Amino acid sequence: MSPDRIHILLVDDDSDDCMLFEEVLDDLGLNPIFEKEVDGHKAIERLLNPGANLPDLVFLDLRMPLMTGREFLEKIRAHSLLQALKIIVYSSSLDLDALEDLREIGADHFICKPAAYKELKSVISQAILYGTTAESQISTMNHFVIKP
Repeated sequence: MSPDRIHILLVDDDSDDCMLFEEVLDDLGLNPIFEKEVDGHKAIERLLNPGANLPDLVFLDLRMPLMTGREFLEKIRAHSLLQALKIIVYSSSLDLDALEDLREIGADHFICKPAAYKELKSVISQAILYGTTAESQISTMNHFVIKP
């Protein structure tokens, strides 16, 4: 992975959230390889395509209609070719029980989508930094949840 050409996949069914996410990436000046899918089934199909280049980071919405983020995460972590993907759950709700569950299933980090654009930009920037460093073990819940 080249830090100036990070490859990001956003799995989110909300077109407004996708547009805002892409706007943040532009404002951060990252010029990433950016892909998005509106449901988990299509995202898994894309990731398993034999010619596909796997992303460096997957930002995953938790609440989607066809396949939940949790179901997506379980399938990814069960698949040998995809287990190493860095997955950052990106959700508008913060449920402490769900956080522990997501961490146990294999999410690398969690972001609660903030309402303010400046905070959103901050958490996405932090997530990209954390997601592209060599550290793979998250020792505490404080490090798991990314806050502005």
